Amino acid sequence: MPKASISITSVRSLAINKPENKNNFNSTKMKIIIPVLFLAAISQFICAQEFDKEIASAKTAYTAGNYDDSRFAVQNALNAIDIQIGRQVLALLPAKINDMSSTAANDQVSSQGTAYVGMFVQRIWEKTGSGKVTFSIISDSPLMGSINTLLMLPFISSDSNQKKIKVEGYKAILEKKVGENAATTGYNIMLPLNNTLLQVNYEGSISEQDFLTILQQIPVSKVASTI
Repeated sequence: MPKASISITSVRSLAINKPENKNNFNSTKMKIIIPVLFLAAISQFICAQEFDKEIASAKTAYTAGNYDDSRFAVQNALNAIDIQIGRQVLALLPAKINDMSSTAANDQVSSQGTAYVGMFVQRIWEKTGSGKVTFSIISDSPLMGSINTLLMLPFISSDSNQKKIKVEGYKAILEKKVGENAATTGYNIMLPLNNTLLQVNYEGSISEQDFLTILQQIPVSKVASTI
């Protein structure tokens, strides 16, 4: 398991070697960046320690013939890997989309390691009085089977609110959400990546072209290569 790429020493170095520009904006910016880098380094270090501990427990249990305990420890180690992958995915995503901002504290990444759902990653961009964009990926999603089946069909029934498109070369289902009087209330994209479902959902009145423009700001290919 590779060690954290950001060491505590490098964080301290950032704190000491501040730029000569003393204006309030840069000073405030440094006060925000340094704690974030420090927390990222500590988080990766703790995750690596947890992984090593679970692998050691798995080996001990396996040697002792406690195979159920060994499998449980291995699953915990895999969950730790999923958490790290989820954090890498979040790092690829933009902080802003159009005039909508995300809040890092509201980002979600978890790994259940169950038969029904594994890794879960989510980021939300929104602005009061405007729209809301939700990005999520779910590994081993129960929806994968039905979505892959739809994508294999030559056409999607007679539902005018669903159609097949390609996003950076990946097949996906674009769904238009409608409310009263057939007014558009949002769009949703469902894109399978191996055993993982990527979704981008927009809540609010928007045209299809504007939604696709928002979608272009999500680095789908980079996310696919990460997971």
